[in-house]
Amino acid sequence: MLKQARIGALLAILVVSLAAPAAAQRGGGGGGGGDLSFGVPASQRSRLDILENAFKLDGKQKDVVEDVLDEAHTSAAPVRKELISTRNAISAAITTGKDQAEVDQAINAYAAQATAMTAIELKALAGVMRALTPEQQQNSVGVGTAFFLVRGMFLDDRRWNTIPESRGY
Repeated sequence: MLKQARIGALLAILVVSLAAPAAAQRGGGGGGGGDLSFGVPASQRSRLDILENAFKLDGKQKDVVEDVLDEAHTSAAPVRKELISTRNAISAAITTGKDQAEVDQAINAYAAQATAMTAIELKALAGVMRALTPEQQQNSVGVGTAFFLVRGMFLDDRRWNTIPESRGY
């Protein structure tokens, strides 16, 4: 059973990591996603600006989305801390030559935290989607943008709204 759980966790990490290249392809060119920049350079757009433009949020919706994402960011703090700790444990287990069982234990602990962060991100995405009208929810460009935008959104302890250069677990 433990082996199946480990395989499942590693598979989940693999799936999330495979989605990363698509998330990195912001802006023009390919994918049919459209340009959501509205003349604003990528370095000056926030995640909230992108969501607002993608879904054409009204003022009240924008406030609700911001509240949902603020709350999720706050709730992610302990997971952020554990991701760092468990990643360091993997590194320590490998560099100090621990046996494979100890390396596997460290990997499993990290996978549990990565899974917890993914759950927070997807719950936040669900909260964003609940704030939308049915017509906005049918906006495939907006939904795709939101899906990829939420990955790694709460990894930075500063503010979720700033798009970092890297969003890997």
